[in-house]
Amino acid sequence: MCWCIWTHRNQVVLNNKAQSEVELARYAYEYYQEVCAVQCRVRVSQHVHMPIHWIPPESGLFQANFDGACSVVEGLIGVGVVVRDHKGAVIAAMSAKRASTMDVDCIEAFAALAAIQFALDLGLHHIIIEGDLLMIVRAFLSSLKSLASFGNFVEQAKSLLARFHSWDIQHVKREGNSVVHCLT
Repeated sequence: MCWCIWTHRNQVVLNNKAQSEVELARYAYEYYQEVCAVQCRVRVSQHVHMPIHWIPPESGLFQANFDGACSVVEGLIGVGVVVRDHKGAVIAAMSAKRASTMDVDCIEAFAALAAIQFALDLGLHHIIIEGDLLMIVRAFLSSLKSLASFGNFVEQAKSLLARFHSWDIQHVKREGNSVVHCLT
């Protein structure tokens, strides 16, 4: 509905073309029905795929999965990290909460920073970091300095990554990050 109103406003301002309220409401309702129909088809096709499971790293590597969460009502954020070896055995796990009002992107970047610091504290040298927010993973992989709201966390985390002998950061779908999601 908001998109239809915004589009109508642009038509009036830019092209001097106006619709009546009835026409606008009808258009918005038809557009809404079309979006719902497409979403139903997408949901059905998504259920056909095989479930996604966590995949262990190669021998000699450790994998740190991270996630972040927030409670707007309580004004809290939480981060969780689970570190596993190549056999899938949990080596260590941590969770923390603090009073804060960060947005979701910042919380995820903060969780990635916590995962990297936790892996360093454990004395690990070869690490794979995994998170379920693609935007954060891409920021880590970019050679450019992040100017996003979460950029400071990413830049601080990148400086810590230099302490590892080898590292990689990967995106994992939420289903593959379920253990740390529950912990968080």
